[in-house]
Amino acid sequence: MWLLALGLILGGGWAAWTGLLTAKMPDVVGLQQGEAEAALESANIDVTIGDGAYSGEIPRGSVASQDPASGDAVPIWSSATIQLSLGPKTVEVPDLAGMTQADARKALDAVRLSLGAVSRDYSDEVKENLVMRQEPDQGKIDSGGSVNIWLSQGPFPVAMPSVEGLTLKQAMVQMDAAGLKVSTKEKYSQTVARDHVISQSIKAADPVPPGTKVTLVISLGPKSFPMPDVKSMSQTAATAELKDLGLQVSVSTVPGSTSSQVVGQQPSAGQTVKAGQTVTIFVGG
Repeated sequence: MWLLALGLILGGGWAAWTGLLTAKMPDVVGLQQGEAEAALESANIDVTIGDGAYSGEIPRGSVASQDPASGDAVPIWSSATIQLSLGPKTVEVPDLAGMTQADARKALDAVRLSLGAVSRDYSDEVKENLVMRQEPDQGKIDSGGSVNIWLSQGPFPVAMPSVEGLTLKQAMVQMDAAGLKVSTKEKYSQTVARDHVISQSIKAADPVPPGTKVTLVISLGPKSFPMPDVKSMSQTAATAELKDLGLQVSVSTVPGSTSSQVVGQQPSAGQTVKAGQTVTIFVGG
């Protein structure tokens, strides 16, 4: 019985004695598992391996954290827990197609990714200022990584046709072929023939998006000019020439005649007339 009592006394004394002995907790963060265990054992501290922790800074398999912390005074033969790095946590890259830049940034922030480089390119399918491409575009990447995006600048531009000097009909053919819209204004011109293009609002060869509206200034011909000589011409030919000059034509048939030849005109050839003025031709013979 006395032996049992002596053992209890001695055992309790030993526990109390060892409880008074402390060790300074070494810094093992960043060490490989074997190195960390050796450092702790040399300080008379037992080692417990935790479940591990994700880390973007500590290589996989090295110590990511420790408890107690480095420098703490701990009883010898007490236990320290170390968490080995599982490497960076990976996340699924979200699909950013069709988003604005602001929405793409929000979608990336939500999964702890960042917006990388923002570039621009043309696209016939994706509307302007929306994401048309991303890199990486799918799969998993390390948490905290970045995703680059390309925003659409809209359709590829077309070169503005050169239509000055062409007839309005010829100019419209070229504008339609380029996918451009046209509005027109009219202006008198002493140098550009009637119904021909005097000028265009966008310089020839300038790049513009399809669907751009260009304004063409169309000539009404001279505001005033000499009356042409249409005598001896057919009624049809004379009428066409005068109307091409912007004149209104009145036809007076000589009584009893059967011919459609112009035998007279009013005003006479060489007299000054104005665009829009009504002139008379006399047909007969």
